[in-house]
Amino acid sequence: DPIICMGELPNAVYLNVYDLDWYAVALNSVAKQFGGGLYHVGVEVYQREWSYYFREAAGNPSDVAQCTGVLANKPGIHPHHAFREKM
Repeated sequence: DPIICMGELPNAVYLNVYDLDWYAVALNSVAKQFGGGLYHVGVEVYQREWSYYFREAAGNPSDVAQCTGVLANKPGIHPHHAFREKM
């Protein structure tokens, strides 16, 4: 059987792991050794990354529904989390 590297599969699915925020980077470096930490995860499929997203809307609480749901972004780049690793 031939060996296939993950990067050669165009339909491969990856988990992109992020530190929850920029302040959690140092904390997670230590906590990971003990099986813990504060993380965010996105699922990468066909060169797009999908993750759950919640943002409180300023002003009218009914606007929250417009700011919450599934977010698609470029793999390994997230506006609010620090990329850690791809699995």
